[in-house]
Amino acid sequence: MIAALLSLAVVTAVPKAALSIEANEGLEEHIVTAPLPRGAEIRGLVSKRIGSTPDRIALLFVGSPGLLHLRNENGAPNFDLKGNFLARARRHLNDDSVTTVLVDCPTDEWDGCDATYRRSAQYAEDITALISALLKELGPKPVYVVGTSFGTVSSANLARRLGSSLAGAVHTATFAGTSQHAFESGMSGFDWEQATVPQVFVHHIGDPCPVTPYRELKSSIGELPLMSVRGARDTSGPACQAFSEHGFRGREEAVMRAIAAWITHGTVTPLVGEP
Repeated sequence: MIAALLSLAVVTAVPKAALSIEANEGLEEHIVTAPLPRGAEIRGLVSKRIGSTPDRIALLFVGSPGLLHLRNENGAPNFDLKGNFLARARRHLNDDSVTTVLVDCPTDEWDGCDATYRRSAQYAEDITALISALLKELGPKPVYVVGTSFGTVSSANLARRLGSSLAGAVHTATFAGTSQHAFESGMSGFDWEQATVPQVFVHHIGDPCPVTPYRELKSSIGELPLMSVRGARDTSGPACQAFSEHGFRGREEAVMRAIAAWITHGTVTPLVGEP
């Protein structure tokens, strides 16, 4: 049931105008791979602004289906779902303080990576393996998780399970509310207070996706900090796709800079975008 709606969030084609500026402009990138005890691998695309020496790591979990199929092709990293908000706007989060890592699902989950797996202890162990590989290469640094749409099933549950291994969690276009699909993903009635790390939410006031209604998200998080986004530009496609307000179309840079300010300084920007 949930797969039917989540398929709406899959970006099957990227409008040319959306990527007129390359998403990796100004970045140096490579893939880090962590072997898992069961014989599979988990991979992450590390992005760093050229010439910078960041002291924080942000793990990015894209929307449905969350399958990047990270690989090296012709001597360079390549992956699917390039149109996803976190993927196409990652350069705006990379600065002198933040290194981003687009997180793929383990290779033995490339035919699924569903919500049940993302809520499991096994998933937390797999992400821990990737974090260990990243810290071995990049050195000890605070690690944050950033999820969007279906990726917030990951960020929400990792904020609970990984505890002191994380410095904080950012949830954008968050699964919430009373819809059947939120219920099936384990996010309806989710108790956000169980997390032991700082959290912040980023949500478009006009998010048209029925799985991520702004009003229901706001009512479900209590007093936890929320950054509300207004305004849009060049929106297109179905409500739950990445080029509607659901994917912060036209507000990518402003949203990413607000997330960076929270990661680096703990600053919450109550209203992002147009007044």
